[in-house]
Amino acid sequence: MFLMNKEEVLTELKRINDYLGDCLWMDFELNVANSFKIAIIGKISQSYNQSDIEIYFEHPHFITSPFSWTTDAAKPFISLCTGDKEADINMKYRVELGNYLFEINAEDYDTPPIVIIAKKVTCEILNEIPFPNTQ
Repeated sequence: MFLMNKEEVLTELKRINDYLGDCLWMDFELNVANSFKIAIIGKISQSYNQSDIEIYFEHPHFITSPFSWTTDAAKPFISLCTGDKEADINMKYRVELGNYLFEINAEDYDTPPIVIIAKKVTCEILNEIPFPNTQ
């Protein structure tokens, strides 16, 4: 069962990447991880209590992730895993139809260290201009 079609997923990923592409950096942390939802939150500093962006993955099947990381401004933040890598992960983790394989890039990693398999992705942008002096 698909909760989102691929076009909806790609639209949401573009929204996330466009927002983070305008940021100088963003510190992220894994905030919630259970069988219903994974939430990662981004802030311009871990010392702030307020998040700038929150990304939610619903009906997750699998996650591999550090607890915190910084964006790699030279790469898109999030993308769909495709090709041979997608096929390998599907076989290894017995991914059911209706799930999408998301890869997230992070600073100081050559390949995406975060893989999330889930049926739905959404984001909430809480601070439209996190770096007001650069806009």
